[in-house]
Amino acid sequence: LSSPPGALPPPAPPPPAPSARKAAKKGRDKAHDRKMKNRESAKASYLKKKAHLTDLSEKVERLTGENARLSAENESLRGEVSRLRELVGAVDASGVCKAAAAAAPSRADEPRKRPRRSEEGRGGGGGPPRTAKILALPIAAIGSTMCMVGDTSDAE
Repeated sequence: LSSPPGALPPPAPPPPAPSARKAAKKGRDKAHDRKMKNRESAKASYLKKKAHLTDLSEKVERLTGENARLSAENESLRGEVSRLRELVGAVDASGVCKAAAAAAPSRADEPRKRPRRSEEGRGGGGGPPRTAKILALPIAAIGSTMCMVGDTSDAE
């Protein structure tokens, strides 16, 4: 398989034409450009995701603090509702303060007086009874309840 003794070796392939070299280089440049754009896009996406996660973590912290504050406020309001229910319990169904009724002297022994003229004009004789305004106040220092009774018939 050797060539005859006077024969020349086969010629080498011709070098690529200048246009073929340019095309190959151009193809490599396009691939490189695509690769670089892809890297930039991936980096932008990463930064956007990182910023979003930072925002979410700040929101979680803010909402956790607000939740704690609202829970404390809720407990405070529940305590206030409980205290107000106790105050309402201090007044019986007829509107008389239980504490004041127990402490007030009985008027069953006193003779009934005739109403004044000013009261007669307002229906004081046979009209409806005068109304009393009941105000129950908590006394924080001793932890009990006090009821105050005030006349509201003049407020009409």
